[in-house]
Amino acid sequence: MQSFDEELDQWLDAIMAVPKFASMTAGAQEQVEIIVTVSAQVLVIGYQKQPKEWTTVLLEDLFFNRFVPMLDVSEKREELFDLLPETLLTWFDVLEKNGQLNQADQLRAWVKQHVTQLTALYDPVADKFYAQLMSAMKTAGVNLTDTSAVSQFTKNYLEQHPDEGQALFTKKQ
Repeated sequence: MQSFDEELDQWLDAIMAVPKFASMTAGAQEQVEIIVTVSAQVLVIGYQKQPKEWTTVLLEDLFFNRFVPMLDVSEKREELFDLLPETLLTWFDVLEKNGQLNQADQLRAWVKQHVTQLTALYDPVADKFYAQLMSAMKTAGVNLTDTSAVSQFTKNYLEQHPDEGQALFTKKQ
């Protein structure tokens, strides 16, 4: 049986063999590698699901709940998120050609339906705000499992830091 790392390397090699990806800059190829590696780690290792078992429900949970927090600060770059839909579509093509993916059409349709959300997953203003809020909660000793305490602290924090809240909730699009 093939190891996860060997399988991941094969997927990445196949993606990078696609002319559009082969002609990308080294930096763009690195972003593609990050997308596939993080996604595969969550899907295969975290969820313990092989490609034939992947569903749109898994993709939704991966990208809307887990993907951004799994990235290092240095990896959270606009270029990465711009490449996300095309990388996923190409990866699904590779998996389907290798007979590894059963629901390729549904997964591709999900990506195409969520292009805007996928490319806008990372919000640096919100990320900075929530990092500051979490730091303040930890400093204040707020029990993060107590939703009412978190809610009350957040309300007080926003009242004490109105400029930060305004920047977060009134971003210019």
